[in-house]
Amino acid sequence: MLFDNFTSNELIKSFLTLNKKHNNQELIFPLTNRGFFSEINNLALAVLYCIDNNINIKLSSKNWASGNWKDYFNPIIKEYNGLVNLPSKSIFNLTRVEKIAALYFKNVKKIDLVQTRYWKKIKHPSFLNKTFLIPELNIDGDIFHALQNIYPIILDFNKLTKNNLIVSNKETVEFSKNSFGLHIRRGDKVFGNNKEAEEIQFTDYIEKAIEIDNSINSFIVCTDDYSLIESIKFKYPEFVFKTLCAPTKSGYDQTTYNNLKDKNLKSKEVLDVLNDAILLSNSKYFIGTNSSNLSRFVTLVRNNKNCYSMDKTWYPG
Repeated sequence: MLFDNFTSNELIKSFLTLNKKHNNQELIFPLTNRGFFSEINNLALAVLYCIDNNINIKLSSKNWASGNWKDYFNPIIKEYNGLVNLPSKSIFNLTRVEKIAALYFKNVKKIDLVQTRYWKKIKHPSFLNKTFLIPELNIDGDIFHALQNIYPIILDFNKLTKNNLIVSNKETVEFSKNSFGLHIRRGDKVFGNNKEAEEIQFTDYIEKAIEIDNSINSFIVCTDDYSLIESIKFKYPEFVFKTLCAPTKSGYDQTTYNNLKDKNLKSKEVLDVLNDAILLSNSKYFIGTNSSNLSRFVTLVRNNKNCYSMDKTWYPG
């Protein structure tokens, strides 16, 4: 199954060798205060860009809203631990003060930050649309193929994370393999100041599923609002629905999450979204929204196989 033995020791060894060779030029990727899979997907793009351009990449998770990288993963990418704080509010742009800090890193430390000239290069069509050839990492294809080989390198789960993953629940995993996997967004990504997409009614998801394969009557529903689970069960009593969403959840809010003081609550949110991704990646069919980074991640991991989006079309980047 996907995510089972997800990481590859040989790929990791090859990556470490390649990254170590590229010491003439360094790039730091700071994890910030965005959603979990937004961070993961952008990091994967940056790693691919650096390997493809002979740049040594380092990670900075000191100011990451979710804690520290090693809280969840083995530190395959070396962590930057300099005394001067990194600009880390956004990977997309810099404030005036952060621009001064970026000049310090570039001219004194001889290290570039992804926010400077690199982010535009990473997002440029000339990079996103090229054919990648990195034989050491078994990469020979387009960006979908390349990123599928990058994720197993960077997402090397540590022991604590492995012990909390849904793969140990064989019954739920087997259920997902013969079911539709639905990712239905609510919370601040659909409503409020952080809105990224329009609300899509759950009935539209079910109608789409019936259109795709009307022989399947079981569903894994990944959402951040339990009231949706109650509504969908009431509307469709003839179907079987399973979810990992807790009854206490009423919609995810990124700002609320970023301001949490309880480290355990933050960690639980990360583990919950990882478990959602595992179930969706292993479902027979996946229906999500390409406006969501979780849906994009699942689509990439599945190599777009039996994947359907309820909103826009999408290409990595």
